Amino acid sequence: MKILELAANHSNLKIRSKALRYFINNFEEKYSGDYDPQVDIAFLPCSNRGTYAKPSECYISSECTIMKFNAVSQDLRFQVERFGVRQHPSREELLKRLNEEPPRHENKAKTIFEYLASRQTVFTDDDFKSLTDLKFIPIKKNSRAKITLASPRNCFFSVQEELKNFFSCIDFGSKAKIFLQTCGVKNEPAATELAELLVSSSREVYNSLGNLEKYLDILRKIAFNFSTIDKPSLIAVMKKSPILIGVKKRSNGIETSSLALGKDIFINDNSAYQPVFEPFTAPVESDHYMKILYSELGCRSLHDSVQEIIRPIGIRQNNLDPETEELEEKIMERASLFYYEHPDPKKSIEWFKRLKVKEASYMETTFTLDNNTIVKRRHTSACILQDIMYVTTKPAPLDIAEQIVKSIYKKFEWKNVFSVSVLLTEELTTLKRKGYPVDHILKQQNLRYAFQQSTVNVEKKIVIVTPASTQRLRNSLRDSIRSCNLNVGNINGIISQANVTIVNESKTSYCDIIPGHLLSHVGTIRDIKLYDTKIYQPEIMSPSVTVQLNHFIDILRDIANVFELVPKAVHIFYDNNSSSIAFNRDGALFFNLSYYIALHEQDCKIRPTNDAMTYWFMTFCHELAHNFVVNHSSEHEVILFFIIYGNLYVEISNNDEKPWNYMVNVHKYM
Repeated sequence: MKILELAANHSNLKIRSKALRYFINNFEEKYSGDYDPQVDIAFLPCSNRGTYAKPSECYISSECTIMKFNAVSQDLRFQVERFGVRQHPSREELLKRLNEEPPRHENKAKTIFEYLASRQTVFTDDDFKSLTDLKFIPIKKNSRAKITLASPRNCFFSVQEELKNFFSCIDFGSKAKIFLQTCGVKNEPAATELAELLVSSSREVYNSLGNLEKYLDILRKIAFNFSTIDKPSLIAVMKKSPILIGVKKRSNGIETSSLALGKDIFINDNSAYQPVFEPFTAPVESDHYMKILYSELGCRSLHDSVQEIIRPIGIRQNNLDPETEELEEKIMERASLFYYEHPDPKKSIEWFKRLKVKEASYMETTFTLDNNTIVKRRHTSACILQDIMYVTTKPAPLDIAEQIVKSIYKKFEWKNVFSVSVLLTEELTTLKRKGYPVDHILKQQNLRYAFQQSTVNVEKKIVIVTPASTQRLRNSLRDSIRSCNLNVGNINGIISQANVTIVNESKTSYCDIIPGHLLSHVGTIRDIKLYDTKIYQPEIMSPSVTVQLNHFIDILRDIANVFELVPKAVHIFYDNNSSSIAFNRDGALFFNLSYYIALHEQDCKIRPTNDAMTYWFMTFCHELAHNFVVNHSSEHEVILFFIIYGNLYVEISNNDEKPWNYMVNVHKYM
């Protein structure tokens, strides 16, 4: 178009101005039909005086001039859009200009980044990915340093003051931050960047910080976010680089720290070993994440790395002191508690119950760490070798607990040592209040006490025995025992009686009689009547105890057969809250199923054990003695003695014909 050529006339400004004004005023009427926005004539005046541009080479917004784009003269900005002039440069043009002419001055960069933030919506995700590694951000480390360009990936908005020489910290204002953050600038160095820094410059960083705690803070940040480091190659290099802090504690109390490889540092999980070898240890005693970091980078457990061999010196071959015997009894008695909430032990409870206790003068310990072996006379009072626990005089409960934990748990933890120590020293009633299952132990103690009381006076009593008196006593005992068979038809009457004679000489509740109104007849199995404290939904009839009940019935029927008693003379009741193991009411014998379950069912699932048969035989004899003497008097104890030893001999032996492989044979001294 001729008019555009006149508008682009460089020789006559007056003609150029008139031609442009005429073109604008008559565009719709005369020129719009033939006009091409891609016209190759620079006829539009720009904001920079003396500059003219084609419609495709200038823009309406004056903000783009910060990136050296042409903007049309401001008096034309509302009229040139119809000529094909765009508001802003395209995203491609902006990216190209930023790549080719990145800002070299911080103030200018701030304005450019603010403008790009205003145009942020035109960029795609791929655009921002490409900008992440493009070096277009001007960085000046200090007032004397030269400007260098950095990529968003390597820049941060906030950096610890001591680390600003190692990381590029930028601040171009809040508006520019929006654009730069999208490009990949982080708020602060992440675990990966910190780890990469330490791998390349750990000593420089340590010296720059000038403070051990500040260096540990960096390690803590790495530790807390260690799972975010997704570079296996970086972790491999971290293991080979001296980036961790190792602390050496001397016997004189002086501590020194230095950078070290992970493989040269130990996790101090055994305070007894540290003064023996004084190795480099990790300063991570109470920090879970730091322990993980040190372990991942090759640090070893000091406890697991030291081989400790304790040798008892001066083993005593004679009988144990009473206190040591009491200790052995308590350990065996409470064995099940040590396995409570530890379903996968290193050694079974059966092994533990075979443990014997012996006494020694002192313990000598050999410690070996890697190639370093040290022998010391150690102030410990217990050790376990194979299946023997050796103790010194008045052993410390913590020493005993430590040896138990090392022997039966797969992982050594001091919290378990303290727990076992409490289980050894606390009263059973206290442990029961804390929720530990000690009922079976308490019941065993009750029974033991009862039998001790029933035999102690018999041992003291001198009985003058003649053949005639023996025969009279034997006949009387037999008749009294057989009287149980005479009461089988009067069971209901027995249960309904309001009062019976209550034992009053025994401190234990071994066979206290439960008031009749508390027990109700709820069923009969194999001629043995069953009783419970509950009429509705009685626990003794619950499917959950059916197997145990049948096992108990088998034991009691076999024992009843020894005394030529019919099964109907035996009764079973269930009361988990009662302290009564058994009782005799006018010749009717009652036995508590809950005690059998607590004491013996675990070991009698296949067949009854000798312990179980002996226990309930003795209980049976105790109750039969009440046929002769009601109260727990010395006479009762004499009768019990003669029932067990003077009249009957019970032999429990294998018998393949019986389902439980046990039978009871009776030999009468007639």
